[in-house]
Amino acid sequence: MSDARPLIVSLGDRQGALFISFEKTGEGLLAEGRAQVCDRDGTIEARFERKTLQLGAAASWMLKGALRAGAAVTLQRTAPGKLRIGTLGWNGEFIRGSSTIGLKANVGTL
Repeated sequence: MSDARPLIVSLGDRQGALFISFEKTGEGLLAEGRAQVCDRDGTIEARFERKTLQLGAAASWMLKGALRAGAAVTLQRTAPGKLRIGTLGWNGEFIRGSSTIGLKANVGTL
């Protein structure tokens, strides 16, 4: 399925720690919070700190459950201009859009 609605992934620094936000255009916040990032065999894994994790109304019950339980969000480049983002029970392949619209999704469930 391709919903053609951009996913905005924001990375920044808040109070000396990495802060990640995932927001789906037209739906709202999926998740945001302080996170730790590591590289596992070419796949980037981000784990949210539970105490700072904020889950939005746009997050499905499966995504909320996985992130609350400490599941990592993985980010893996699959081809030039393509990025697979996922976690336990959900993943999507995103293609680079313009700098103003973020990433467009082909979303699936595991």
